[in-house]
Amino acid sequence: MVSTLLVGMLGGCGKKDDGKIDIGVSIANFDDTFLMYMKDGMEAYAKEHGDKITIEFVDAAEDMAKQMDQVENFVVQKKDAIVVVPVDTSATAPITKKATDAKTPLVYVNRNPGNLPEGAYYVGSQDVVAGRLQMEWLAEALNGKGNVAILIGKLDNEGALARTKGNEEVAADFPDINIVEKQTGKWQRNDGMMVTEDWLNKYGTELNAVLCNNDDMALGAAQALKDAGREDILVLGVDVILDFGFWDRSEREEFRSRAKELGVDFKLHFNDISKEELFERLRTRNAQKPDATFVIHKNSLVSAPVKQILHLVGKRIFQLSPDQSIDF
Repeated sequence: MVSTLLVGMLGGCGKKDDGKIDIGVSIANFDDTFLMYMKDGMEAYAKEHGDKITIEFVDAAEDMAKQMDQVENFVVQKKDAIVVVPVDTSATAPITKKATDAKTPLVYVNRNPGNLPEGAYYVGSQDVVAGRLQMEWLAEALNGKGNVAILIGKLDNEGALARTKGNEEVAADFPDINIVEKQTGKWQRNDGMMVTEDWLNKYGTELNAVLCNNDDMALGAAQALKDAGREDILVLGVDVILDFGFWDRSEREEFRSRAKELGVDFKLHFNDISKEELFERLRTRNAQKPDATFVIHKNSLVSAPVKQILHLVGKRIFQLSPDQSIDF
């Protein structure tokens, strides 16, 4: 996604006197793990094409007024293009107007404001599909029966609402699956943990699963379950973040590089097998299913006594089963 975005800008923007395209990027929150992986991708691509691109990142810190000021500054600085991960997708009209009035290409990423005019664009995933696939997998895992709570991202973010909508659309086909409660975890790990703790106290053994709009909230939920000694609850998340504390940054970078060499779109790792063995499995599976982009991590990745942590991005699901084989 990031490469496509920046490649498009290389072809569609003017250049400064030094011949480089100058891009300003305002990100909703530097404390959001997934957004930082996205930022890492932009930085890596810009570094690889350093003779063509300069890029400046700023943190909106979940403050819409601050983000508006950042975009205004980018316009004053005459950036060739502006990229925004919006704090509030329902309040982006002034940002859009400021950039388009200045005839500065504007690209929203990951969070879709919708109804964009000419000169403004959106790059991101199909959030409703992610939500549907989460619930489809969960319904099968629960044999079509159980009580489910949903951790929603920020309520002013279109992606959070769309993923939850996808969950609910599929749940409607399973009369014995009950969505007992929905609360916002604000995309954050600590909030996800605190809300899950409340649910455990409220529902006790009646709660069977926690669906989460992203991985940070899922990891928070998993920590709450670990602390409570609950091994019977499924936790599902979205994003495929690699921030699980088992590999350091250099090892994760090596993983990304090796996975790219193998042509694997998204990455997968498992704490109990060697990386070499894992890469060989990925090589074999990717040769068989080259369009596969779905990943499941088993719970030991987060040291939590829950059955599965599920991460959804793409078209197909790979699952590591208890015997450490990869099954469809």
